[in-house]
Amino acid sequence: GGAGSTAMEPWGVRVELEHAFGSQCSTATRDSVFFGDDAGRHLVFVVGRKVAFQSVDTGEMNFVELAEDVEHVSAMCISKDRGLLAICEQRGEDKGSWFTVFNLKDVGVKPVQAVDCGLGSDGKLVCVAFSADSKYVCVVSSKPERAKIWDWQGNKCICEYSQMSQPVTRASFCPWDSHQLAFSGERCLRLFRRKDSNLKPFPEFSGLAESKFMFTDHAMMQPPERSMVVTTLEGPVFI
Repeated sequence: GGAGSTAMEPWGVRVELEHAFGSQCSTATRDSVFFGDDAGRHLVFVVGRKVAFQSVDTGEMNFVELAEDVEHVSAMCISKDRGLLAICEQRGEDKGSWFTVFNLKDVGVKPVQAVDCGLGSDGKLVCVAFSADSKYVCVVSSKPERAKIWDWQGNKCICEYSQMSQPVTRASFCPWDSHQLAFSGERCLRLFRRKDSNLKPFPEFSGLAESKFMFTDHAMMQPPERSMVVTTLEGPVFI
């Protein structure tokens, strides 16, 4: 520019907060909000003892029909193709912990399978995950600390691991290999390999000793990256 030109002001984007859901709210609900469709036009989120579907455009809201004895929702997950929703429920009358799978493609969002996780009245499901092909569901419980993998369509537990040394707050299947899973918690970060009905843990990650970091979350990246992102309470994010 010439001598009379002035410096341009920096540009920016203004973002206004619409609603704060809180992925771990007072009820400790893991993953309490999702987009329920590929276009991102519907939100799925926990409202007390119910799960709501809300249109982003109109605000219209409908509720998923849960069992009458559900006392609270403890975790949710959505499948990779956004066709299935798994809801972890704590049921009354000493019925314990269940998860129910709903078909999001059907009109009215109807349940297609309800699974009793066999944890007793004290057990609580803290996180849940679909495999990439949606054939399997992994649930992790507290009291007792245990991971179970279910063939949910057949209502059959195909694998169980009960030697968790630390509480787990996130479970995920490897996107390119459903026999490999990752678990994380405050003092836990491990890969596991499923062989038949057994889960075998890998050694600690090099440079990421479980005793030195407090892990807050992780996510396994889609191919071709084939990597995992790990966040910590201390601040560093590892890939």
